[in-house]
Amino acid sequence: MHGYTLGGNNPKVSIWDKFSTMFFGGYSHVSKDMTDPGRHKKNDNLMLDEASLYYGGQIAPHVGTFWQASYSGADDNATLWDMVEARGAWDTQLAKKDLTYGFTINNGPSMSDLWQTAMMWQFPYFSNDVAPAPMAMPYLMTPDGTIGLGAFGMWNDTVYAELDDYASLQNGIQRGLGIQGPANNDHLMGFNPYWRVALQHDFGPNYASIGMLGFYEHHYPGNDRTSGTDSTSDTGIDATFQRAVGDNSYSLYASYIHEKQNLNASVLLGNSTNATDKLNTFEINGSYYYQNTYGITAEYFNTTGSQDAKLYMMDSTAHKPDNAGWTLQADYTPWGKNGSPLGTNFNVRLFARYTYYLKFNGGTTNYNGAGRNASDNNLLYTGMEVAF
Repeated sequence: MHGYTLGGNNPKVSIWDKFSTMFFGGYSHVSKDMTDPGRHKKNDNLMLDEASLYYGGQIAPHVGTFWQASYSGADDNATLWDMVEARGAWDTQLAKKDLTYGFTINNGPSMSDLWQTAMMWQFPYFSNDVAPAPMAMPYLMTPDGTIGLGAFGMWNDTVYAELDDYASLQNGIQRGLGIQGPANNDHLMGFNPYWRVALQHDFGPNYASIGMLGFYEHHYPGNDRTSGTDSTSDTGIDATFQRAVGDNSYSLYASYIHEKQNLNASVLLGNSTNATDKLNTFEINGSYYYQNTYGITAEYFNTTGSQDAKLYMMDSTAHKPDNAGWTLQADYTPWGKNGSPLGTNFNVRLFARYTYYLKFNGGTTNYNGAGRNASDNNLLYTGMEVAF
């Protein structure tokens, strides 16, 4: 909120204190062997999924930056600038109440968000990218190679508002950032606003928030500029509840996003049957942590959308993006607390996660016409996350 400037120019805060790194990986098993795993095995993969280097800190009075550079073991050993943001933040008074306000420059809608209900920060926080994944997600999560500029404010530590505008970077810059094939990726056109409002409140050991967000954009599908643009309108609502009693904590997060898709360009290009489609995504998860060490999280997710024979032609005999299921995760975090080896500077989390699909790409049985069922994609993912 204050622009990554905590610590400021304190001489006790060295440049190395502003760096951190994280990596995670492990073993993944899908209920039925994958048919097209790329360069990976059809099943039972053991790998380093991701390794990241982070920086966060002040770069000038009231101005700071946060960035993440990542290596992905799943995506052809790709390395890219994952998340980047610079913020300026100042404090003043409005109606005799505290107001923090400023600007943000970042590389993706919801990247600048303060809540774990935002698409960029939702559970499961890190994932295995080798296993089959549903084909559809809100466009809010789709555009690569963007840059956004906006302003934000928090009044009385209660009311938050933000407005950003996004554009696509030039292909050469995208390639330099590690984005693959930018010339054939969607490119944004014109004014593409992301907005966010939220209310938050602390009461005793409890914290609650409720908010809304939206992303309205126009883009050239596949960067083909011969047939005009498609556009999407994402509008969402989300809520958070947290309770901390001693070293034990409870949390509940929920979000719903409705997307309206105008696909005029895709129809002309032969990539969509309908000129308008819709997509709805819902996610809710709850967690309990005992002594900040032993944790369990349960999540339910559900996506529904329009039937479109061309847009959802691959891997869906129903030609629909519908998917639903449950995720259950248990984890153990032995270190990273006072009294641990290296104190709070070295964090290790051992985890076991199981995802069970009730529906996948529009169907429950034989959803792809080749005999694969939704439950065939059930995933056991177990491993370790290390951050220091």
